Amino acid sequence: MCCPRDAAVEFVRPTHRQRVLRNGVRWMIDVASMDDQLTFSGWALSRTPASAVFLVDGIEVDSVAYPLPSPDVAAAFPGLPEAEACRFHCTHGGRMPPGHVAELEFQPTGRPTPASSATRWWIPSPSGNIPTPPEAHRSRVVQGDDAIRYIIGGATLRGRLGAIVEQFAGRSLASFDRILDWGCGSGRLTQALLATAPPSQEIWGADIDEVNIVWCAHHLTGGHFRRLSLDPPTPFADGMFDLITGVSVMTHLREVDQDRWLADLARIAAPGGLVLLTIQGPAVRALAGMPESMERAVDRRGLLVTGENQQMSVQCDHGTYYVDTFHSHAYVRDRWSRHFDVLDILE
Repeated sequence: MCCPRDAAVEFVRPTHRQRVLRNGVRWMIDVASMDDQLTFSGWALSRTPASAVFLVDGIEVDSVAYPLPSPDVAAAFPGLPEAEACRFHCTHGGRMPPGHVAELEFQPTGRPTPASSATRWWIPSPSGNIPTPPEAHRSRVVQGDDAIRYIIGGATLRGRLGAIVEQFAGRSLASFDRILDWGCGSGRLTQALLATAPPSQEIWGADIDEVNIVWCAHHLTGGHFRRLSLDPPTPFADGMFDLITGVSVMTHLREVDQDRWLADLARIAAPGGLVLLTIQGPAVRALAGMPESMERAVDRRGLLVTGENQQMSVQCDHGTYYVDTFHSHAYVRDRWSRHFDVLDILE
C-alpha cells in the first residue's frame, strides 16, 4: 500500500467488546407487529450496510429502511463506527397463516454464514392463540418485556435450541422422548416447545416459583409441571429426560449451589442425553457494557458473583439466594466437566 510521504495512516485494532458485538450479537429486534403484515424494527450491525440483507423464511423482505440514524445505539456502544447508523424498519408479506412461525435472518455482508444462522429470530402468527401469562407473572422472570416480545422470545429460544440440537445430536427436537425445561418460570420456552411437540413427546416444566408453576399447569395444555424445592434433588427419576434445558438459571446461582444442581441434572439426564444451560458469556457482557475491570475479573476468577439479584429475590421471596453470576468459558469447561462431557460453548 502506498501513500504520500507526509500522510499518516492509522490502523485501529477493534477492542474485544467490538469484536464480540460484531460476531456474537449482530442484531436485535425491538418492536414487531404481526397484524395485516409482518413488520419489525430494531438495530443491526454491519460494516457494509449497502450489502446487508434481511430475510423472512429465506426471502428478502419486501421493504426495508436501513441504515437509519441510531444515536442511542452509538451511545450504548461507544467507539463502534457502524453503531452510528444501524437502526432498521422492515415490512413483509401479508397476514401470516395460523400456526406459522416466521424465521428472520440478518446477513451483514449479504451472504449466509454460521453466525447469521445462529442469530436468527422467530415470530409466530398472532392467530395461533398463544397462551400468554399476565404481566405480573412475566415480570417475575423477564424484566421489561411486553406480551409480543415475550412470545417472540419464547419462539426464538425454541428455534435456536432446535438448531443447536441438530448441530450436536444430528436430530430434531421432535425426536426426543421427554424434554425438561428446568427453571421454566412462566413458561416462555415451554409454551413454544409444546406448540411444536408431536403427540408422543412429553414436555415438562419445573421451577421453584409456585405462582408461575400454577399458572403454567392451568394454561399450557399438554405440559407436565412440578414445583421444585430451593435445593436439590428434584423429584424426578434417574435418567428420566433425554433433553434438559436451563435458560437463565446458572446465571443466578452461587458456585456451591451450581455444583449441587449440576450433580442432580446429571442424575436425571438419560445416558447419551443432552443438557443445554445458558451463561452470561462475552456476548451478554458486551451487550450490557460490563466494565473492562470486571471482564478481567471474570477471566481471572472464572466465576464472578456481582451481587444479589433484586428482581428475582423480591419476586420469589428467597432472601439472598439469587445473585448475578458471570462465567468464563475456561471455568465452564473445567468445573462442569466434573458432571458432563462439555461439547461446546456457543455465543
